[in-house]
Amino acid sequence: MPLTHPKSDSRRWFHLAALLALTAASFCVWALYPVTARISAPVLLQPPPGLTALDPPQSRISVLVSGPRLMVRRLVARRPAFSPDLSNAREGVITVHTGLTPGSLPWGVEAAAAPATLKFTLDREVQKEVPTVVRTAGQPPDGYTVTAARADPSLVLLVGPESILSRLETAPTRPVSLEGRTTDLREKAALDLPGPAVSVSVSGPVDVEITIQRIMGETVLSGVPVEVLVPEGFRARVQPPAIGLTVKGPVDVLNALARGEGLKVRVDASDLARGVYVRRAVIELPLEAVLAGSDPEVFSVEIWKEQQMLPE
Repeated sequence: MPLTHPKSDSRRWFHLAALLALTAASFCVWALYPVTARISAPVLLQPPPGLTALDPPQSRISVLVSGPRLMVRRLVARRPAFSPDLSNAREGVITVHTGLTPGSLPWGVEAAAAPATLKFTLDREVQKEVPTVVRTAGQPPDGYTVTAARADPSLVLLVGPESILSRLETAPTRPVSLEGRTTDLREKAALDLPGPAVSVSVSGPVDVEITIQRIMGETVLSGVPVEVLVPEGFRARVQPPAIGLTVKGPVDVLNALARGEGLKVRVDASDLARGVYVRRAVIELPLEAVLAGSDPEVFSVEIWKEQQMLPE
C-alpha cells in the first residue's frame, strides 16, 4: 500500500477550497451585478362586493425594475400583476398609485411604474334581463324583404354598472349582412355590448335566424299591344289593338312586366281564311305571374289577302 505525504494532502485540500471560493465569488459577482428590466404587468381590479368599475383603466402598466441580476430575474419569472387594495373603496371616482408594493419586491430590487396613477369610477353593480335583438346591415335585392328575425336565446341577463344598464333596453347583435340575400339565413352572431364593464349570461355568440321572402303584389298593365298571327300571303287587323291586364305575382317579376319583359299577347289566326272573326288572345306570362283579369277578353280579327285592298 503506497504511502502519501501529509503535505501533499494539505495542498490538494487547499486547491479544492480555493476553487470553491473562486466559484462562489464568481457566482456572487454574477448574481449581484446591477441590471434593469421592463415588465408589462396586468392590472387586476377587485372592487368590494356590490361594486364594479364603470370605466376600467388600461389593462396593463409598464414597470421598470432595477437591482441585483438574480433578484430581477426571479421577479420577471413570477410575472407580477398590479392589484390595488380596493377593500375600503366606495362609489365614485377612484385614483390609485401604480407600481409593485415594496413587500412584493425581492431584496435589493426597486420598481417605478408608468403611468404613475390610474383613475376610474366605481358604480353599483346590478343585473338586468333584456331581449336579444338581431341587428342587420344592407338590404336584400329588390322584390325581397325580411319577414322575421329571431335570436336564441331571446332573453339574456346583463351584469354591470347601474349607470350603463339603466340605459340599456335590448342586447343587440353585431350587424348581420343581408346584402344580396334571397334565402333564409341561419348563423351565429356576437352580442354588441357597451364595453368590458358589462358581462352577459351567455358565453359566445347567439344563434340568429332571419326569414327572407319575395314581396308579392298586383299591377295593372294598360295598352299592351296585341300581335296577330296570320297565314302566309294574308294580312290582318285586330280590334282593339291593345289589351289591359291585371297580374299578380312577385314584385320583381311585375316590375319586369311593366318594362315589357317576358310578356306577349297574340291572337292566333294562322288557320283562318279571308273574313272577320272573333277570337280570344293568348297571353304569355312568366311562370311566377298569375293573370287576374283582362280587358277586353275577345277581339275582332279581319283577314284579307295582301294583293287586295284593305276592306272598308
